[in-house]
Amino acid sequence: MFKKNITFKLTIGFLAVIIISTLLIGIIALSIFKNNIYEVKRNNMKKHSIEISRTLKPYMPKDIKRKEFTDIINLIDSIDNAKIWILNSNGDIITTSNSNNSNLIYINNADINKLYGPIIKKVLTGSDEYGEIYNPYYGEYMMTTAIPIKNNNNNIIGAVILHSPLSDLSNSMNKFFIYLIFALLGEIFLSGFIGYYFSKNITKPIKIINSSALKLARGHYGIKTNIYQKDEIGELSNSFDLLSLKLKYTIGKLFEEKTKLSNVLTSMNEGILAMDKNFNIININLL
Repeated sequence: MFKKNITFKLTIGFLAVIIISTLLIGIIALSIFKNNIYEVKRNNMKKHSIEISRTLKPYMPKDIKRKEFTDIINLIDSIDNAKIWILNSNGDIITTSNSNNSNLIYINNADINKLYGPIIKKVLTGSDEYGEIYNPYYGEYMMTTAIPIKNNNNNIIGAVILHSPLSDLSNSMNKFFIYLIFALLGEIFLSGFIGYYFSKNITKPIKIINSSALKLARGHYGIKTNIYQKDEIGELSNSFDLLSLKLKYTIGKLFEEKTKLSNVLTSMNEGILAMDKNFNIININLL
């Protein structure tokens, strides 16, 4: 029953257009949002890494055991929500934020060197490096930037590797996705209501015209739809009303002529017999 209902079809079609367009816009917006927040974080980490390398340059490489050096690293760690690795010119990790000797031994193991070996190798040649790698030391995926530390002679004396968890970005993406779902549900409800309302406004006059046509077929000539819309449906209604009036006038004229003919035949004293071409009697006056 619903499948044959034009209101149902129009509403479903309207909903389909809204849902598809919203999903496409949402996917594009999600992609843009993801790229934007990743780029912002990447740029901020690079900026912070450069600032850290400049701050630590006076302590490299001979003063790295000083408490002041360690305090600076731990302070940066607490402010930036990132983990810092400091490398010497040989590529060895000499200290980390909140580090102790056992941590350093673990960080320098083969797995870590295998993962970060290419980044360490390139950063010690003077290039800035970036990566998104699962860090087994911290047990999560991290965004990593590596910046060389250069002395006043522009020689590379070490490197700063800054790690920041990707979980905060994932949380932001999840929140954005949840908001998108709620927005989609709200749009479905709102567009369904609006679509149904406009569909009813379209189908209501069509139903009136259909009902009037059935009455016209039953002999109610001259019936009017009383639809005064200034659109295509209004034009159709006006055409139907004109047709109904024309039929009423034409049928009335036919009955009038038939009545006149019947009166003439009845008033005559002679017998008259009217036949069609097949000699069937179609009219006769009875004396």
